[in-house]
Amino acid sequence: MVSGIQEIIGENSIYVQNPFAEEISVSASVNLKEMAIQLIELSGKVIQQWERMSLNMGSNTQLLLTGNISSGIYFLHFQNGSLSYTHKLIHIQ
Repeated sequence: MVSGIQEIIGENSIYVQNPFAEEISVSASVNLKEMAIQLIELSGKVIQQWERMSLNMGSNTQLLLTGNISSGIYFLHFQNGSLSYTHKLIHIQ
């Protein structure tokens, strides 16, 4: 069973897989062009960055490959113009 967290902001809905292993699944029913996504350690250091990701209107999913990172707590930060939000995630191996 895959669990996750869903963020609803106005008419936008984003679902993020949590916990995650080698990749993070992000599903959305939203229209966000040129979105930047960052994976951040507890210390605040950005360890992975995806620029210009597009999630088009309707149901769509992006897989974000995280590489070889340690188990622990991370933050996934989304930024698109004035729209900004952050999810707390747990990485398991």
